Amino acid sequence: MQRNITIMKGLTIIFLLMLALPVEGNVLQPSIPANYVEALQTADSFLWAWVNRDADAGRRLISRGLSSKLQKENNEEWFRNYMIGLSNPHHHSFEIGSGKEIKPKRFSFPVTLYEYYTGEPKAFKYKSKIEVIQEGDSWRVDVLPITADNQ
Repeated sequence: MQRNITIMKGLTIIFLLMLALPVEGNVLQPSIPANYVEALQTADSFLWAWVNRDADAGRRLISRGLSSKLQKENNEEWFRNYMIGLSNPHHHSFEIGSGKEIKPKRFSFPVTLYEYYTGEPKAFKYKSKIEVIQEGDSWRVDVLPITADNQ
């Protein structure tokens, strides 16, 4: 019995010391505007469609202005090819950096896109940006990132 009491006291002291020690890390606080997170989600979804070669999903995420520009320039087929790409090299992955607000309802995010030839030791990368604007309640891609298809 005495031994159990000694163990319990020891565990209690350890627990109290752990509570008293400083903990590293940031306390989560709401500090990012919701519109930034929504714009980032749209950029992420568009690039995910690019990696997955899903032209229809990508098309649903572009702005009215970009869509109109593509229609005027008769580039609907070009956009489809931009999203689908080639079988080799193929769209492989992407990175999105921290964005910045260009003006209200418009964000720009630096991106790196990777295309990969199957079996090769290295991939191609394209550093660019993607711009997202707010149209009504939705966020849409207004400037496409540069790849081999639109350099």
